[in-house]
Amino acid sequence: MPKVTIVIPVHNREQLVKRAIRSCLGQTEADFEVNVVDDGSTDKTQEAVRCFDDPRIRLFTQSRNMGVGPARNRGVDEARGVWIAVLDSDDELVPDAVATIVRNAEENPDTDGFWFRCRLDDGSVSPSAVRCGYWIEGVKNRLEFFEACSGHSNEAVPVAKRSTFSHARYPVNRGLEELYQLNFPAHFKGRMCSEILTLYHQDGGDRLTRRVQRFDTDEDRQFAADRASTLDEALTLYAEDMRCHAPSHRVSIAKCSLVCLCSSYSSATGAVHWRLCVPRSPREYRCCG
Repeated sequence: MPKVTIVIPVHNREQLVKRAIRSCLGQTEADFEVNVVDDGSTDKTQEAVRCFDDPRIRLFTQSRNMGVGPARNRGVDEARGVWIAVLDSDDELVPDAVATIVRNAEENPDTDGFWFRCRLDDGSVSPSAVRCGYWIEGVKNRLEFFEACSGHSNEAVPVAKRSTFSHARYPVNRGLEELYQLNFPAHFKGRMCSEILTLYHQDGGDRLTRRVQRFDTDEDRQFAADRASTLDEALTLYAEDMRCHAPSHRVSIAKCSLVCLCSSYSSATGAVHWRLCVPRSPREYRCCG
């Protein structure tokens, strides 16, 4: 049983996924496996993955494009490692990433998960300010972290024990991980770490952070509807916690829900959440950070 499983969901990135896999094979700690989940690609992504002659690289395929959440869940379901690290197909692990995960796990045996930092193409680091060793026990702590990052990037790299995914999983639709980020601390204990785990690139042509700004196709509109559904569930489950501990984050989620629902031609529910969750004179926040 490997110590770490690295899950890479990929869709139509035959060149970029090679870079991600090479970063895995260049690790200083060798006790890992890489589960690449091809999410219905129509290019030569599968051939690109199969060109790596290493038994630690395992390829799983989805019969159709289902979204990053289901692809991540598939990679977790097929995992054999104790710890799960998710790597986007256009990003890279730093050379000591797996060793960093293993060391933190050994030093904190009662911890169920970690969040690590990433370095962006411009050299900046996200999250930009992290208290080393900051414990996240419960939704309150996680929301306080989001509030502290208000106006700044809160992009962090999650690593969790495989056993935790029986209670906290990624979305089963095309939604993003906002709900997972709250469901995990609702059930498990995590730790925010100062180490950089990944290089966060922005050269992927279909990166999801760009998709939230355009809804041109049926697939984009389905993404908008699914993301709105995920945000709606987060607002339903954690609205009071957000109101007390992260008002800025609550405004951000409510606005993003409204944008997504309107863009998917289903604005009624979003309008309800807008009235319920946004204060009378809200500041302007990024809706899709």
